[in-house]
Amino acid sequence: MHFVNIGTWSLDPKTGSSYFSHSFKVFKHLPAINTSANMFITNILLKKAKSKNILVLMESAVSGHQFTMIRERLADKLELQRFDPYIQRMSLYRERRRLRSLH
Repeated sequence: MHFVNIGTWSLDPKTGSSYFSHSFKVFKHLPAINTSANMFITNILLKKAKSKNILVLMESAVSGHQFTMIRERLADKLELQRFDPYIQRMSLYRERRRLRSLH
């Protein structure tokens, strides 16, 4: 059962003061009202967890050769030396961009 407070402001003609009169009516057909606490708990439970690792694109600083690599989300951007097949030598590779999250 749901109770709805229906009240009105009235003016007392004898004293000239105003007062609020209450009356309660019962409505059985009203849906249950979610409180903010219930909605807050639901938001916590339904929130997705962030993944620990991400897939990033690595690119050669010399030739533009690219490959993908996995790194931790919170780690710094990657820079490493690796063999570049385009120029047949060791080359510096830098992280170009993040491609996607890995779960």
